Amino acid sequence: MIVRLFTTQGLLQNFPLAGSTKPKLSGIHYYSRSEARMQPFILSSFRIDTPDSKHPIKDSAYGNIVPERTNYFRIEDNRFGKLIFESKVYNEENNMIIKNVCIQPMKKFAFIINNKGEYQLTYIFIYDRIAKGFFYYAFHAMRIRSDSILKLGLLRPENFANRLRAITIHMAKYFSIDWSDKNRPFEVLFP
Repeated sequence: MIVRLFTTQGLLQNFPLAGSTKPKLSGIHYYSRSEARMQPFILSSFRIDTPDSKHPIKDSAYGNIVPERTNYFRIEDNRFGKLIFESKVYNEENNMIIKNVCIQPMKKFAFIINNKGEYQLTYIFIYDRIAKGFFYYAFHAMRIRSDSILKLGLLRPENFANRLRAITIHMAKYFSIDWSDKNRPFEVLFP
């Protein structure tokens, strides 16, 4: 997707994962293959001062662009529960990388899914001077340490494709792109 904003400043003010939770991440829905219907994804989200804080703080107002900025936020994920992320925003010559790392171990039922730092959400914006907008790339990576979780089929690549698609569709709305009819990745492969 190409995002038609002319500067990184515009991008920082519009993209919630760049240090703001506005527009809110809560309310994102995704297509659940296991339940064959749309489901809530992010139940709540807010910025925090430090990883130990439980209280929301106001979103940042970016007056200047710096090469690196760190923020923290809490989300409540419909499948993984309450998670804390460290968000680093890197900027160089109108190109931006946002790297969100879960800074706590993740658990599901009695199983430890992974350790601190093993669930990462990365968003890359590369500015194209000719198109006067950003190319957007995103990927999510999670190390899964529980064979039982895998054998039960609770975490599969398609699950993450659905979640990544949901975030992309949600973010596109803030750049006047309506992809609300594209919630089902792999629809052709897995009807």
